[in-house]
Amino acid sequence: MTQRRPLAITEVVLRDGHQSLLATRMRTDDMLPIAAKLDAVGFTHGLIVVEGFDANLWLAAGNLPNVSVEEARFVDPVALVGAEKVLASAAAMKMIEERLK
Repeated sequence: MTQRRPLAITEVVLRDGHQSLLATRMRTDDMLPIAAKLDAVGFTHGLIVVEGFDANLWLAAGNLPNVSVEEARFVDPVALVGAEKVLASAAAMKMIEERLK
């Protein structure tokens, strides 16, 4: 007789329900179409500021030379001033403003 293994289910609706699939599942192939547009506006060296950690975004952005990603809760004024360009969502900017008050 085969031994039955317990079924494990991970519920992520409450954890990830507020995030879009694009934000949490972005691959390098998903970012390539926008890369030319970022280059066209001069975003060849810069800092992307996000609200929270997203492993897929970090991995995909790692393929873009001279672009780094920081969480809004960890970004500091030196990083913001030192970046040639800063790309941040409105929510990330609000988090930074609250921290720097």
